[in-house]
Amino acid sequence: MGLMGLALLPLTVLAYVQTARTQSMSDSRAEAAILGDTLSAAAPMDRGIMRARGAAQSLAAIVAGLPPEACSTALARFVQGSGFYSFAGYTQANGIMECSSKGTRQDFSASERFRGLMAGGVPRISAIPAAKMSGTAVLTLTEPVKAGDQLLGMVSLSIPQDVLRHQVDDTAAALIVLDAAGNVLTSTLALDQTPARLPQNWQPSALSGDSGQSFVGRAADGKQSAFALVPIAAGEIYLLGSWPVDRLDADVPTPVFPALIWAASLLVVWIAAETQVLRHVRLLRGAITAFAAGDRRLQPLDLRAPTELAQMGRAFQSMALAVTQGEAELENTIRQKQILLREVHHRVMNNLQLIASILNMQGRTTQSPETKAAMNSIKERVLSLATIHRELYVTAGQAEVQLAELLPQILRNHLKLATVPGRVYDLDFRIDDIRLAPEQAVPLALWLTEGMANVIRHGAAKGGRVAVGLSLLRQPDGTARLVLENPVTGPEGAAGALGGQLLAAFAQQFGGEMARGREGETWRLSVTFPIAQA
Repeated sequence: MGLMGLALLPLTVLAYVQTARTQSMSDSRAEAAILGDTLSAAAPMDRGIMRARGAAQSLAAIVAGLPPEACSTALARFVQGSGFYSFAGYTQANGIMECSSKGTRQDFSASERFRGLMAGGVPRISAIPAAKMSGTAVLTLTEPVKAGDQLLGMVSLSIPQDVLRHQVDDTAAALIVLDAAGNVLTSTLALDQTPARLPQNWQPSALSGDSGQSFVGRAADGKQSAFALVPIAAGEIYLLGSWPVDRLDADVPTPVFPALIWAASLLVVWIAAETQVLRHVRLLRGAITAFAAGDRRLQPLDLRAPTELAQMGRAFQSMALAVTQGEAELENTIRQKQILLREVHHRVMNNLQLIASILNMQGRTTQSPETKAAMNSIKERVLSLATIHRELYVTAGQAEVQLAELLPQILRNHLKLATVPGRVYDLDFRIDDIRLAPEQAVPLALWLTEGMANVIRHGAAKGGRVAVGLSLLRQPDGTARLVLENPVTGPEGAAGALGGQLLAAFAQQFGGEMARGREGETWRLSVTFPIAQA
């Protein structure tokens, strides 16, 4: 997806540039359209003001030569016949109005507004919230009356603000007429509501030039709006249209569309990768992981995937089936070998016990004590071997022999044979959990058998209760130490010559170092050997 994103980036940049150009052209057209819409919406009001200006100029040309009564009659007839104006009057340079459509005489000599008009001597348009003559909010046009270069007075022509507002059809915009100083002359709104629709931080310097402009900003009431400013009479009268902001379609930034195209392309890539590759790879990975963890339940893989992944899934299922069948055959072979091995150990054990029985029967028929002792010694060794094979029979299939079960069993068998009325053996043993391979456990068991011969010989001489101790402990250096203790009844506790040779030979077979000696009334026989791993 990252590589695809990089590949699509040039196209995204190109789309951004093209979109920016298109947006710029669209903005230009929208600005031109809003300027045109503003002029079109305000055309009736504009025509009314221009008609009023022309009427004021015409009145200024005729009132100077008329007597006051004739002048008032003419102005009254003009106002009543127009249906558009509320008042018309002529004020002389001394501030006295004797000619008016109301037919009344007024003195404006003390009026600051009149003195300002006379000082300028130019046409003016102003808004009066409450006109003295008409008593309503009006737009007043004043036109100088001259005779050559001499200023004779001013003609005033008033238009009610309500009449101007009704000239404009219903529109979404607020249309405001301003003078060059930024003062509101008239508006499609009530005059007290109009300032809220002007742009924030409004500067009269913006009313300059003879070309229209449009822009987006916040009105004084805080709402985002689109504004269009058009000169009606450059340097004198301007028209401001305040439209809802969506008039310019400026609510969607230019980079959004290329970014959406780029994101949609990446989404398509991800969906394709997910549906065609990733989902199937996860399914195949789950099956392989479960099989590697030991789960041999072969579930069918529903890989409705591209050919390569489908072939991979079928190959895994074939491999898993072959491995499962091979493991089953191997387990069956091992089970058969274990059965055969158990049978071998069982038969060897039976044969050894049979040999021991024959030796026992033969020993009963002989009268020589030496012969009986020799045959008993051989019988004990044979029984030790039989015990070992019985343990191997029980633990068939295991790689190691548990000494905690084997050694006490050997001691019990020997002591059971040696126990007679008047002599009882008390066995005290302590054996750690140590396991040995059969090739090390067998000579160790035979070594213990030879060691027991010394125990039984001294026990037979002592009589009564004989304490026998056996310990097999794991040493800190990783070795094991086997100790056999028994009481001493004579001056020497050592085994016979043959027994000593056999002890040394057996110890050598399992890598042990033997030690023996007397401590007071106790004879101790020990061997230390390494624990071989199976």
